[in-house]
Amino acid sequence: MRVFPVLSAVSAVAVTADRTPLNRWADPNVPFHAPEITIVEPNKAYVVKLDCPGCPFAVKDTNTKVLWQQPPQENALRLQFTVDTFHNTPNPALLLNGRRILPLDPMPLNINAWQVPANITTDDMTLLWLGPTAWGVQLPLQYEHTVLRTQESGAIWIQFDVTGLPLSKTNDPRFPYLAVQPIHLEGEDRKLVQLLLRQQNETSGMFIEDVQVVARKERAQPFRMKCGRLAMVQTSFDPAKWDKYGKLGTSARLQSLVVSKTGDLWSDYVQSNMFVFSLTVLLAMGMVMLRLKYWQRQLEEEESDVDSENALLSIGYEDAPPAYANIPVIKIEEYD
Repeated sequence: MRVFPVLSAVSAVAVTADRTPLNRWADPNVPFHAPEITIVEPNKAYVVKLDCPGCPFAVKDTNTKVLWQQPPQENALRLQFTVDTFHNTPNPALLLNGRRILPLDPMPLNINAWQVPANITTDDMTLLWLGPTAWGVQLPLQYEHTVLRTQESGAIWIQFDVTGLPLSKTNDPRFPYLAVQPIHLEGEDRKLVQLLLRQQNETSGMFIEDVQVVARKERAQPFRMKCGRLAMVQTSFDPAKWDKYGKLGTSARLQSLVVSKTGDLWSDYVQSNMFVFSLTVLLAMGMVMLRLKYWQRQLEEEESDVDSENALLSIGYEDAPPAYANIPVIKIEEYD
């Protein structure tokens, strides 16, 4: 694993005092480029600089305006993976840029990442993980999240693959809802991040054993269980397919939309019209009943998904056949 230690506390304080913003064009002659993987705290926290070839690059023109650089310089996304030790939860948790990805939080799970020059200096990269800053721009991510069980007790792989940026090259990247078409990051040569997590027993804490940045075609592969299924749980998320009412094209979103519009009708007309009031009450009761049935069905599906993920995470899980070779990664249907 190719990793480098971060700056000492003294150096970090010195860097914080000298708040020089990122250059619009990073200096290609700077010798102290931030490494691909940086150790923040061994086995607990790592920062990954994930190269994003072909991506547009956003720079701040003022505090309220962001411009697309033309032509865009080589750039990367900053991803920080941290084992959560601040919350007393019965299950171990892994965070990515502050959002829980193990166990995976319910959808929609929006994850943003700082965009930085590919040759950003170690000092400037340090500023980004020290806390809130005016350097760089955060972009929303379209991603694929995969949990892979290994044939070794207590060890699992977590793979995070950025599959797109839900924005347009002509829009301000701070306002992703203005985007028309997302930018798709395709190709088996593109890189993803995979972490090997280990938990010795049910009572011990989880720790990060290894962090790797590999091409998609070189990612760790799942094995096939005795039941015939691959030992993996995969979730895809595209922010462009969600709005404040839910996922586009789903019955849950339609119900949320109707309930919301009914509430608007209440505020505009009901107070002065008893007929509309009665109609609204009937509609609301009907929607509540439909919503309760949907929640019950969704809860059953989520419990099934959680059971699958918990089975992969279980220390005593033994449904594993002998080793195999060349089993392809399959695409699991998107989270609904």
